Amino acid sequence: MIEQRYSDNDQSKRDIPSFIEPRPPLILNPFMRPRPQKGTNLMELFDEDSVSDEPELVQVYLRLKPYHGQSNLYEVRSDRCLITSVDTATAGHGRRTEHNISKMYTFSRIFDAETTQKEIFEHVVKDNLKKLPDGHSFTLLTYGASGSGKTYTLMGTVASPGLVPRSLEYVFRVVDAAQQPVYKPSEGGADKLDYADQEYELQWVKRLRQVSAPLRDKYKRMSAGLCSDFTASSLDLSNRTKYYVWVSFVEIYNEGIYDLLASSDRRSSNKLQIREDSNGNVFVKGVTQAFVRSGEEAYDVMVAGKHNLQVAATGIHAQSSRSHCIFTITMLTETGMAYIDPFHFKPFFSFYSTSSTLKLRFLT
Repeated sequence: MIEQRYSDNDQSKRDIPSFIEPRPPLILNPFMRPRPQKGTNLMELFDEDSVSDEPELVQVYLRLKPYHGQSNLYEVRSDRCLITSVDTATAGHGRRTEHNISKMYTFSRIFDAETTQKEIFEHVVKDNLKKLPDGHSFTLLTYGASGSGKTYTLMGTVASPGLVPRSLEYVFRVVDAAQQPVYKPSEGGADKLDYADQEYELQWVKRLRQVSAPLRDKYKRMSAGLCSDFTASSLDLSNRTKYYVWVSFVEIYNEGIYDLLASSDRRSSNKLQIREDSNGNVFVKGVTQAFVRSGEEAYDVMVAGKHNLQVAATGIHAQSSRSHCIFTITMLTETGMAYIDPFHFKPFFSFYSTSSTLKLRFLT
């Protein structure tokens, strides 16, 4: 039997409720605690110079969309710091109280509304593309509400190409793309194709590209406009290597993976599986591969896959606009295999407040 004992002093302490600050009663309402004093806005004490300059594992950029008018919802303090200010109101016990809530956000860099597509590419993407042969990998994720400019940043227009067409043009200008599909990616390596299989692959891609023929002129005009940005003098072509370039396009929806380059019957009934090879590399088992020889051909295949996704969105999934699409580029050499996973983004035709991603990965 365990006996509990308390001294008179301990007993008296236990009978008294504990408060950090006792609640003084009000005359009109003894059960209502008085409103505390107005708090101090710590944002006013913030010094922009206090932002850490240590290397960032994840770089976060903010791009401001053009806004015609004055906004008091935010203030850009520097090229890395932004303060938001929102007025709110609360009501209780017959009283209305107004508050101003301020929050501070720090970024790797803030791009104002006048920043061009070229400047975004040069600062965020280009340096990472240069590091691909060295085994560097990175992911670019665009996130924002519907209408915030995700599609414009990724795809752009004919006059202002986005990150996807700029990356395609850059990659195919710095590598020597093979014209015949001698090698094709396989699980854990590559297979060498005979002449008949090579011709089959070329003809199949030719038929696939017919779907995107009406939009081909758009990419040609974007490519022509990028010629001045990607001149031979501005590119490092000293170590230009020959690559066999293949692309694939899949959709991830409701934890299922679907092949957007496969025929409609295979696409709707055949879920793909994610596997891991002996080297720890993750791949999609059984995905369709398309051989491409230029940025234009890669863009055509992507548009064809987008067309299949649109059909799925209206026919199979009523809400598939929240799905992810992964456009993958696999590059093979005769001495080894390089793996780029460049365009992983949500459908750029989505009207939902969802994210979009541009992902690049290089494995040897």
